[in-house]
Amino acid sequence: MMAFVIGLAMLAAGAEAAEPEVKIEGPVDDAAKGVKVFRIDSPYLGRTSTVEVLLPDSIEAGRTYRTLYVLPVEGGIGGRYGDGLAEVRRADAHNRHGLICVTMSFDTVPWYGAHATNPRIRHEDFIKRVVVPLVESRFPASGKPADRLLIGFSKSGWGAVSLLLRDPAFFGAVCSWDAPLMMTEAKLGYASKHHFGTPEQAAPYVPVNLVKQRGGELAKGPPRLTILGKSTFGGDTRKFHSLLEAHGVPHRYDNELTFRHHWESGWVPNALEIFLAPAAATQPSSGPPADDAASTGRRPREVAPAKRADPDYPKVDPARVPLILAMESGVATEPAKLPWRLYVPPQASPGHRLPLIFFLHGAGRRGDDNVGPMDLAYEFWSAEAQAKNPCFVLAPQCRRGAMWTKMNRERTNFEADEQPVPEMAAALAVLDSVLEKYPVDPKRVYVTGQSIGGFGAWDALYRRPRLWAAAVPVCGGGDPGKAALYKDVAVWAWHGANDTAVPPECSREMISALKAAGGSPKYTELPRVGHGSWRPAYESAELHEWLFAQKRD
Repeated sequence: MMAFVIGLAMLAAGAEAAEPEVKIEGPVDDAAKGVKVFRIDSPYLGRTSTVEVLLPDSIEAGRTYRTLYVLPVEGGIGGRYGDGLAEVRRADAHNRHGLICVTMSFDTVPWYGAHATNPRIRHEDFIKRVVVPLVESRFPASGKPADRLLIGFSKSGWGAVSLLLRDPAFFGAVCSWDAPLMMTEAKLGYASKHHFGTPEQAAPYVPVNLVKQRGGELAKGPPRLTILGKSTFGGDTRKFHSLLEAHGVPHRYDNELTFRHHWESGWVPNALEIFLAPAAATQPSSGPPADDAASTGRRPREVAPAKRADPDYPKVDPARVPLILAMESGVATEPAKLPWRLYVPPQASPGHRLPLIFFLHGAGRRGDDNVGPMDLAYEFWSAEAQAKNPCFVLAPQCRRGAMWTKMNRERTNFEADEQPVPEMAAALAVLDSVLEKYPVDPKRVYVTGQSIGGFGAWDALYRRPRLWAAAVPVCGGGDPGKAALYKDVAVWAWHGANDTAVPPECSREMISALKAAGGSPKYTELPRVGHGSWRPAYESAELHEWLFAQKRD
């Protein structure tokens, strides 16, 4: 392995002047992943970045290769939304299409722009001034702008389109699948405000704005934009296609490439076939298509969706389903339709009242199956858990698209409304009914939740501060201004330090507000853990011991 300091301007001709030093270590061969790995310290990021390079299995002497930059959705490589470069390798794209494939990590959520005031959030500069020059100086990349390709989805799909439209003379073409392409500075979401700092800073990076300002620069020649997919952002895909049509920007478009919102769900091989096909093999969009999928002039080859479980929401354990279905259940109808499931411990009786866990699930278990939420609460009702701490477990279920509280799009802390959202009101009404009907110890009622359920747990604390003996909000957030109302409730919050879905600042701010109000909360921030922090939290024997020791006066 080599370690060296290199001047950015020396890496590639044409690179703009910048801070003079970048420290690079590597490459190191990662045999398991089949990639070469660099570690880079640069003035553009707050921490060391990893760059991974996947080469064709056989490099031909004298040949140069196109480079495909696989842009991560999260700060790290892999995680909640999978590993894009690993999926490209599984598709054998580096050999089938003759590509040098590259991905990189960031220390903050990547939106591929720059922060208004923080010089250590400059992701566009990091790619253009460090990653691209490094690859082109160390490997047989052609170095031609037309051969610099970008692919991404969700945040990174938005970012890929932004990178190309901001500098069409630097990048060649982009493939974006299922991205929030219609998001503008007027309504920044998904932690983008943390990336840009202000709406004014975000505006020059917004794809909608860039199409209106610079779309004409792409009007001639083959299509350089490939816009695909409907999963979470199908509406954005369709509307952005219409925007490109209105501004005469040639592009490839397919709104029927439907897979789960994840790198490893099966969309990548299909997308690459469309994206990398010769221009003559596809029909670029130049007028209203006959249907939503006709603009490519061809159907993507079918690839079965991957059967991998979401890393944060593993599939429901089929062995638990009969146990869950045997539990008591019901459906609230006012003020929202809300299925619920209740585990009743056999030891409970009027003379032997037991505590109750009020469990609020995350976004991945919304729906109406009335099974998923209780499966996620397994650590509280399993035979082992009940042998140590017998308790009731009540798990209501949010409908698809709903929340336990009025969250903002950035999933950051906010000012709560005076009235709860219908789902929270219905869930609390179910809880009231259970407390009235069953032998629950009224001094030992606990609330916990994860992700949007973590936000719900904080909200429930505010709504019923005199009800709870303790609360365990996991990877959530709330209204710090309400903390004084429940400062006397025992709280132990948990969060992953690497969480890019809900920033750990959310929990930190809530804990700080509680302490400032005179409370004594506990807080655990798990290093190297992303959004799935509820698994180590709920599996913690220390947490269970602490929780069931709490009793309201």
